[in-house]
Amino acid sequence: MTIGMKDAGKETASPSEETEMYGGIYKHIRHPQTLGEMPMFVAIAFAVNSWFFVIVTFAYIIIYTPIMLYFEEKDLVKRFGESYKQYQKETGILFPKIKS
Repeated sequence: MTIGMKDAGKETASPSEETEMYGGIYKHIRHPQTLGEMPMFVAIAFAVNSWFFVIVTFAYIIIYTPIMLYFEEKDLVKRFGESYKQYQKETGILFPKIKS
């Protein structure tokens, strides 16, 4: 998650339409910050010793994350157009694509 924030630069706090497609970890996956949040939330749930929080965290990961990624991808396609569609073909959403 931290690497994703560093590689995104100031775009993390204030998105702009002029942003170029990213380098760094963004060459491999499109949403490294989201991927980094998942184990962090699970670790916090276990650290506070709350089974309720563990269940809520897994529900968040399974239900909310795919919905959020869907709408974020739609927004990015709308903002960046064809260049983002090409970027989608080349990189995985949460895990790197296996290139043959």
